[in-house]
Amino acid sequence: VVVVVAFAWGRRLYGTAGAVITATLAVAWPELIYFAPKALSDVVATHALVLAVFLVYPEPQMRRRAAFFACGVCLGLGFAVRYPMGPIFAVVALFACRGDIKGRWLPLVLGAAGPVIFAGVLDAVTWTYPFQSIWKNYWNDMVLGVTAEQGLEPWYWYIGVEVLNWS
Repeated sequence: VVVVVAFAWGRRLYGTAGAVITATLAVAWPELIYFAPKALSDVVATHALVLAVFLVYPEPQMRRRAAFFACGVCLGLGFAVRYPMGPIFAVVALFACRGDIKGRWLPLVLGAAGPVIFAGVLDAVTWTYPFQSIWKNYWNDMVLGVTAEQGLEPWYWYIGVEVLNWS
């Protein structure tokens, strides 16, 4: 998805040469090479996010309402498979829709509702309650402190990790 979107975005903005350059960069990007073939929820959610942004930015790629509906489906799917990325999906929705409730927000929310409701039903069937995997995860993290020892590194630690990965 990332390579195809890079090609299409490059073509839309800079013609054929831009398409080839952006697709080549996407194909050769180290993290994409390493993570793309793995079935991780982060990868699936990020692909959905990239496609969602492409569908509506800088201009809708289909009829306006259809583009925002498809964007909503992608954001809802991304949220359903990786809910901790929810704030990122919300920022994309806010930026894409701005103040247009009828033309942008309504189709986007309707599109997102399907995958999110499906995730809730799946939890109800496989666990006990709708969205149990989400609220139980937050309960374990925030109330019980199960992951309290994780993620305590200082901000510059992450830069060091990237330097090591790219070296």
